Amino acid sequence: MGFSQMVADEKSCGACKCQLAALRYYKQCGVRIDAVLTFSGSGYRSKRFARLLRHPGHQAQAHAASEHFNNAATSA
Repeated sequence: MGFSQMVADEKSCGACKCQLAALRYYKQCGVRIDAVLTFSGSGYRSKRFARLLRHPGHQAQAHAASEHFNNAATSA
């Protein structure tokens, strides 16, 4: 199962809109989110994005590993 959404940019507002849409989608599917692994871009390190994930059941883990994963997946 996966979720994707196109947004205009990866600034904090766009990152939050996409993350909120993903959280709502998975909730409708009955999936509980334990952690979130994001890109290490500024939108994902913003205070706005951190506040979004402070709700119970969400833990933000911004890490460059997701970028390495994406690079490996697209180069295969």
